[in-house]
Formats: sequence, structure tokens, C-alpha cells
Amino acid sequence: MTALLGAAGLPRAQRSGYLAANREVAARGRAALLGRYLTDRVFRSTVVRIARARGTAPTWVYRYAFRSAPPSPMRGWAVHCIDVPFWFDCLDAVRVEVLTGRRPPQSLADRTHAAAIGLTIGGDPGWPAWSSAPGTARVFTGPAWSPDLDPDGYASVAPLLARTGASH
Repeated sequence: MTALLGAAGLPRAQRSGYLAANREVAARGRAALLGRYLTDRVFRSTVVRIARARGTAPTWVYRYAFRSAPPSPMRGWAVHCIDVPFWFDCLDAVRVEVLTGRRPPQSLADRTHAAAIGLTIGGDPGWPAWSSAPGTARVFTGPAWSPDLDPDGYASVAPLLARTGASH
């Protein structure tokens, strides 16, 4: 697995730390690990960099962990942009099923959309801001009963950020 990460551009000094931080993904195989690494490099590490760069400015961070279901070709994966139909509460829109699978949970759309409205209208989505509790992220997943606040919601990208000397 370290050779795969090396071929994808991760410096040798960061590979073991990245693998340790992403054990559950590595256990799903090489494709899953490569997909996570690319997602982390392009999107997730950027979220952390931007949140940190904003300093004390009110900044809220979330992560979407809902996994698509059949018949979606992405079944079992939490893919880029899967949050959009939930954020706008448009689960019944054309072709949403291709992304989410059949019967995406309306309760998740309700929670996600409520956060969007809270932020847009009231300036607060309903969880602690990164700027007041660095590392804190809301994690949106399937069932309403699942834990949804992670005090270190982007810990799995920390080895990628170490390269820049950044840490929280």
C-alpha cells in the first residue's frame, strides 16, 4: 500500500502516518485507499487549510459520510457532491437516485437542510464553529441516531497537512 501512495505522489515520510490514520479505508483495498487519498488531497485537506486560514472568523465545517445504496453505481461509497440533494432537500429530483440509491433517508435531508437554513438565515448551522473549537466538524451520515459531532473530524488528513507544517 505504501508503494501505491508513493506512486500517487505522497512523500515516503508521510505514508505510514497516512495509512495509520486511514486503516479502515485501506482494509477495503487498493482502489478504496487510492480514492480516499485523492479525495483527501483535493478536497478534505483543502477544507482544513481554509478553515485554519480563516482564523477567528466564524467558520463551520461538515463532512458527509452517507454512503450510496443500490442501484447507484457508487453503492457503498460516500462520493463527492452526494450532499447536494440533501442540502437542498430535493431527494425527489430527477437522477438523484443514481447518486444516492433508492429511498435516500428523508431524515438526513431534514437535518442537512435545517443546517443550511440555520447558516443562511441565522448565521449558525447548529454546531460549534471550527473557529471556536478547532477540528470540530459535523458529520452527516444515515440514521438520525448516529453520532454527528466529531471533535477532530478531519484527523485522517493530518499526515497530509504535516508536509506544510500545519497542525491544529
